[in-house]
Amino acid sequence: MQDLLSDHEKFSLETIRKIEKEKRKILPLFKEYLQTGYYPYFLEINNASLYFVTLEQNLHTVIESDLTAIYPALTGNSTKKIKQLLSFIAMTVPFTPNWKKIKELVEVGDERTLKTYFKYLEDVGLIRTVIKYSKKMRQFETPEKIYLNNSNQLYAISSQASNIGTVRETFFLSMTAPFHKAAIPVSGDFILDGRFIFEIGGKNKTFEQIKDEKNAYLVCDNLEQGIKNKIPVWLFGFLAFCISGT
Repeated sequence: MQDLLSDHEKFSLETIRKIEKEKRKILPLFKEYLQTGYYPYFLEINNASLYFVTLEQNLHTVIESDLTAIYPALTGNSTKKIKQLLSFIAMTVPFTPNWKKIKELVEVGDERTLKTYFKYLEDVGLIRTVIKYSKKMRQFETPEKIYLNNSNQLYAISSQASNIGTVRETFFLSMTAPFHKAAIPVSGDFILDGRFIFEIGGKNKTFEQIKDEKNAYLVCDNLEQGIKNKIPVWLFGFLAFCISGT
């Protein structure tokens, strides 16, 4: 992360040059990735509509088969409610959970059970929960916002795929949260490791919301190459490759 923040201009230029040698452009490729690039079986299907149907079926299989294999005590009624919960999340992401309202919608008797269902969905990689930032963040703190796990899920099962802001934030989280502790700060969209603040937006986004923050960065869509503390969002997709050394 520190290397990316410090040398993003160099990294993005190197990547763009390599891609352009193949007569491709980074921004159209990134747009494709947001919709169909997260799961490699798209390369076999090679059809966006069929891919979304397959992905939705796989998400249901995760709940009906994988989740019950991990937690054998789950009943058929419980898995049905967990699927209902995922559908509710997909229609409203990102959102701050109102436990009372969700209990009524999903018809779950107590808050403890409902929170357990959220944990199950996160454990199997279907959602991401993000807590509000504080210097004394606790492991089991109530989520401030809830997102789907990645942007392809948005396009497959969510009405929020048309909200480009949600797509951008979901992508950013999917690329950073596996390696860094993400939280919701007072100013900006995310803070990583209690240190770096990020505001996500389009290429014309300004620093107004984070102008008084230290270690604050704009992460911008529709931008091939950034400058100083303004970084193209697509570049964060290479964090995993940097960490793995590939």
